Amino acid sequence: GNHEQKEKFLPDLVSGAKIGGMGMSEPAAGTDVLGMKTKATLDGDSYTLNGQKMWITNGTLDGQSAGDLFLVYARTGEGRSDVSSFLVEKDMSGFSMGQQIKDKLGMRASTTAELVFENVSVPKSQLVGEENG
Repeated sequence: GNHEQKEKFLPDLVSGAKIGGMGMSEPAAGTDVLGMKTKATLDGDSYTLNGQKMWITNGTLDGQSAGDLFLVYARTGEGRSDVSSFLVEKDMSGFSMGQQIKDKLGMRASTTAELVFENVSVPKSQLVGEENG
């Protein structure tokens, strides 16, 4: 991320006051980033994010709500490699935890969940790097 993103998010993540995760895997694509369906569409000063992520470590911390902050991958164009990353915060409208993934074969100590994005407005300032980068 850029300097402003690091100043805003890193102190709480480093201290443990907030717990983050990364949203890449999807129900129909697994970890195939180029096969993902989650989309982010630029609308003025923000992106509108729609889709799902699955099997996300720290997707929930309490079994009822989403974790604090996620780096989320989404399609931002029609090209196969038009993928961008966004910082999505727990309290953003339209962002929620779907199901908690329980009874996993391995990694039972890590809380895992589905993340759901329904018209989530993500400020342009929370795009990590360049669009389609």
